[in-house]
Amino acid sequence: MKKSIRLDIRGLPQLFIVVGSAKKVRSGPWNGVFFGGTPKVHNSVFEPILVRNEDEIYYTYRLVNNSVSSRLTLNQSGAVERLVMYGQKSEWATIYSVPVDTCENYRQCGDNAICRVRKSPICECLQGYRSIPEEELDIQNFYGSRKCETRLTLDCRSGEGFLKLPGVKLPDLLEFRLVESMNLKECQAECFKNCSCSAFANSNISGGGSGCLMWFGNLIDIREQSGSTIGQDIHIRVPASELESARSSKRKKMLRTALVASMSTLLGIFVSGLILCICWRKIKKKVGMDRWKEDMDAPLFDLDTIANATNNFAPTSIIGAGGFGSVYKVIQITKRRVVLCELKMVKK
Repeated sequence: MKKSIRLDIRGLPQLFIVVGSAKKVRSGPWNGVFFGGTPKVHNSVFEPILVRNEDEIYYTYRLVNNSVSSRLTLNQSGAVERLVMYGQKSEWATIYSVPVDTCENYRQCGDNAICRVRKSPICECLQGYRSIPEEELDIQNFYGSRKCETRLTLDCRSGEGFLKLPGVKLPDLLEFRLVESMNLKECQAECFKNCSCSAFANSNISGGGSGCLMWFGNLIDIREQSGSTIGQDIHIRVPASELESARSSKRKKMLRTALVASMSTLLGIFVSGLILCICWRKIKKKVGMDRWKEDMDAPLFDLDTIANATNNFAPTSIIGAGGFGSVYKVIQITKRRVVLCELKMVKK
């Protein structure tokens, strides 16, 4: 069966791998810098370029390094490969290949669901949507492993709002509206006014984001991006109950974060105090030992020596008195050194 790469130019251009007439793999819409959902390798190898004006629309690329050759190929298995050849080498090297995992398959998780390759199961209904029981499915029109339907009413009840779903490949552009002159706030207001508007996002990510892209009806082929593949934020319309649930979950998360931070701080203070206490005890013990050694090094005299030094405790040697008795001046001449001491005599 014939395999091809196609550029869908409706609204914002998208790349498709097509087998026969069936879509097999889809990039995200062109976001002003590159095709969403594609590996970001152009900084080191090539720069993607989309020419889009009133007269023509086409996609090409410019090599960043002139010593590198590059080409984009579609192999027999239906995978797109970016090949490069460095310098004087004669062999081509693959720097990326698409599809890379199951979530790349078009409409892998059906309508209004997101594919997360790192989770099990990989398919999950978007917030604000419920999984339709298997017995209620229309098998002939069922794609993928899950079918989800909105919990929203058709009369735009008060309290409805939008939840941000970050880092994803944006949905396929089936029922959509593009207004490139709007900013994100204006886009939200415009989407909110229309009950059938199910999601909105910036159409251009450059310069902090600009333009308005709105989806109507089912949201198809959304996947969580990871690794070198850069995703984009989309805002999904949800009922009031989902908004309150999200706020409650956010409050709980903030509370857990604050609790963990507080416990970490208290633990840090406790450990620091314990270390200071241990250090203080060691210092105190060392000072006590030094003083004990000093006391042990002090000279000791017998009573006869002291009596001779005070002229047999003569009154003329008294220099004062204290609570424990008189204080005597002791003069000892040893090797021309005169030592003056104070001696307290305890009266019995």
